Formats: sequence, C-alpha cells, structure tokens
Amino acid sequence: KTRLRSKYTATVSPSARPRPSIAPPTTRDAWNEKLGIFTQRFGGDNADASNLLMASIGIIDAKDPKFVSMVHKYGKMLRKDDYIYRYVNEDDFGFPEVSFTICTFWYIDALIDIGEVDEAKRLYENLLERRNHVGLLSEDIDPRTGELWGNYPQTYSQVGVINTAMKLEKALGKDRYSA
Repeated sequence: KTRLRSKYTATVSPSARPRPSIAPPTTRDAWNEKLGIFTQRFGGDNADASNLLMASIGIIDAKDPKFVSMVHKYGKMLRKDDYIYRYVNEDDFGFPEVSFTICTFWYIDALIDIGEVDEAKRLYENLLERRNHVGLLSEDIDPRTGELWGNYPQTYSQVGVINTAMKLEKALGKDRYSA
C-alpha cells in the first residue's frame, strides 16, 4: 500500500489501480513471439526501451514471463556496456550513437521489478559515477567514453536518479521514502 502524506490522506492498493484500456491490444499485438519481446509498434520487430515502463504503468505484471523475457532480451539488444539505448534501429537521423540516460533508469527499474536487484544496484551506482561535479546528468551518455552528451542538465535524467533511488531503497529494505 502507498500512503500519500499531505493534508489529505488516502491509502491506495497497487492491485486496485485500474488497468489501462490499452493493455489488451498492447500485450497481444506488440508481442513478438519469435524475438520474445514487446516491440516498437504492433506487428514490428524492433525493440524500444519505453516498453520497459509497461509494468510500472500497469499494462502488465512485472512477473509475467513475457515482461521478464523482454527485460532480459532488451539487456542484450539495447545495452552497450552499462547503458541502454532507446532503440537501435535507424531513424530520420541515422543510427543512434549515444544512449538515452532515462532509458538506463527505466531498465534499472525493470530489473528491480523482476527481482534482479543486485545488477540494478550496480548499474545505478555506475550512472551516479557519470554525474558532473554538481551532481547533474545530461540527456545522453556515450557508452564508449562515458562522456555526457545532449541537453544539459536534463530533467528526465534527474527524475530518473530520484525515482530509481526510491525504488531501489525499497527493494533493498531501506525504504526511507514513500510517494
């Protein structure tokens, strides 16, 4: 249960959250059985890191074998060293050259969701090492050099630091925060 602390108090059970209406078509039509992943588009064959959010937003249970399979496969398909690309297929700008920082946080969160907390912690600590002298991250990271690229500072990346810290602490039994 999550306790919301404010002038108004409410208790919400995670199982009581309504399942988004996009869940049935997404879990059916975006699943690629051959690849063992949810894809970038219905009937497609490209991986997209935004699918790592599916359990967090209630589209699928984190323990569902399809979600677990996707997380593991994405770790091979979208990962270079300790960083996750949003996708690796060509777009209007060519092939991605750098990882999108928030995607690495999404991957870490998905690892926590499927119970792989030790690897999640290692990847999180690695990302923290990439911060600059005032603790900020950019939009992208070059996996070859660890150099910060793109918009700076990047709110998405800073939100990733905070959200993943809270999720990781809870998974480690050190829950000092509640939403």
